[in-house]
Amino acid sequence: MASETARTIDDGSAMVTGHRSRELQWRRTHAHVLRALAGQWVVVEGEELVAHGPNAVRVVAESRQKGVETPYLFFVEPDDAGDVVRIGL
Repeated sequence: MASETARTIDDGSAMVTGHRSRELQWRRTHAHVLRALAGQWVVVEGEELVAHGPNAVRVVAESRQKGVETPYLFFVEPDDAGDVVRIGL
């Protein structure tokens, strides 16, 4: 598996390169789309939003039906989550 590395781009922000870098870039540049999907599970493949919905199992199944072998799945936290911090393992 390729590792991710960060490098700084001209505006001073970090850009991730490597595994899933296209999906991470999509998440950074499509915040307006993600706001509309708050409270849902989302699968992105490259620069394409493949599937979304409230049930992660169904979202993964739908994305696999569309030919995505290893879905990049994430949950879009609602804006009203406040000061909640979640740590994933």
